[in-house]
Formats: sequence, structure tokens, C-alpha cells
Amino acid sequence: MNPEHCPVIAESQTVLEDTQRLAISILRLQHTLQGCQRCECFSDCIFIQNFNAQFDAALQYVMESWNLAGTL
Repeated sequence: MNPEHCPVIAESQTVLEDTQRLAISILRLQHTLQGCQRCECFSDCIFIQNFNAQFDAALQYVMESWNLAGTL
């Protein structure tokens, strides 16, 4: 198949662009979360606990989808 019309190449490029945006978003979130450590509710923050659980589940899904779970 002509590389110009290959759907795998197009989708792969989209995934790479999305991962670059995700990496930038994670860095921004990490910076923002530094302020949480000054919050009196930080250690018991339900939002942070829920976010971490959802983020972990999403990462686990990706790792399992690509058979990466055993590599870490």
C-alpha cells in the first residue's frame, strides 16, 4: 500500500501527537499539584485519590492492551 494512504501511518501519527500532548498536560498537572501539598486536606483529598485511581486504571488498560504489563 502507498504510504500516503496507509491508515496505520495516519493513526500512529495521531497517537504520537496525543502522547506528546498528554506528556505536557502531565507536567502541567504535576506543577499545579505542588500547591496541594500546602492544603490541609491534601492527605485525605478524595479528588486526588479518585484521580490517581482513574489514571492508574487508564495506564493499566494501555499496558495490557499492548502487552506491556510484564515489562515494568
